[in-house]
Amino acid sequence: MSPRAAGSGSDRTYQIPRPFEKMTVFENVLLAPRRAAGLRRRAANEHALSVLEHTGLARDVNRPAGQLGLLGRKRLELARALATRPRLLLLDEVAAG
Repeated sequence: MSPRAAGSGSDRTYQIPRPFEKMTVFENVLLAPRRAAGLRRRAANEHALSVLEHTGLARDVNRPAGQLGLLGRKRLELARALATRPRLLLLDEVAAG
């Protein structure tokens, strides 16, 4: 997401998820609240964990994102978008595939 889009309170998911495969699931989600939502370390960690709980990825926090199957990657894509705290979220065929 561009900085301009992040500042607008909107985010989107992509039809083909492309996580940072060598980073853990937690690290992938943590980038959003630190960058887009502007949260500091502790608040960002708590928010990322909360989003992972809500998306069913809590058990995979330490797993490299590249080890997730397609459903897990799609959930991760959704979690990353939700972690930005958007007022508007656009979903690009999140259930396709």
